[in-house]
Amino acid sequence: MRFETAKDLEKEAAVMERFAKGNPFHKLGKHDLDFCIPGRCYVEVKCINSSSTAYDVQIISLIKLVKMQEMARKLPTFIIFGYTDKIKYINFIDIDGYIKHSGREQRDGAANDRELLLFLDRKKLTELY
Repeated sequence: MRFETAKDLEKEAAVMERFAKGNPFHKLGKHDLDFCIPGRCYVEVKCINSSSTAYDVQIISLIKLVKMQEMARKLPTFIIFGYTDKIKYINFIDIDGYIKHSGREQRDGAANDRELLLFLDRKKLTELY
């Protein structure tokens, strides 16, 4: 959350509004997943500044996957990708792919810009209505 701007948070909330389909939801703490629909599910939202077809794979931090695994023991847990053209998602239990050390160029103040990442085939994502 350290690098998220107010505009980023607005985009996440807009994606969550569509996913929640009228169900109430709330933002979780800064070291948690992004949202909870009480009694239904936990959700991590990633807004991506490219189209859903720009790349063959979607990367997910292993650190984030560990958090998702912890929450999935309590309620179903999803990761949603808000692309410039579509919203797509996947249930945590359906995530698979290959792992390698990768990431972006290290930013000042960032500890995890280069880390272990899971590379997920974007064809495995489900398009939101």
